[in-house]
Amino acid sequence: MASKQVYSCAIIIALLFSVSWNGLAKELESTHTARLDVDASWKLARKIPETLFGLFFEEINHAGAGGVWAELVSNRGFEAGGPHTPSNIDPWSIIGDATTTTTTKPFYPKQVGVG
Repeated sequence: MASKQVYSCAIIIALLFSVSWNGLAKELESTHTARLDVDASWKLARKIPETLFGLFFEEINHAGAGGVWAELVSNRGFEAGGPHTPSNIDPWSIIGDATTTTTTKPFYPKQVGVG
């Protein structure tokens, strides 16, 4: 019986808090305004020196310092396709006229391939 009264009291308090918070938010919304002025004219621009050159390199997953991890290489076993299906999964492509696919020692021996 007491838990029912506590539950009802908690619901009433939550509703009163919600109604009062909503009224406060509407009052704040009507009294405050915001303004943003952007001066995009050339008078404030800085001249880029002609000696400033180079490239941007973002080192993601320590690829620059530690090399490319095998987990980051897509289709690292080159096992896409099959004997009658070309392996045309990105990012790999065939260079030249000859290709060879060996199926005697698979990269993932327990993986089932659909081809």
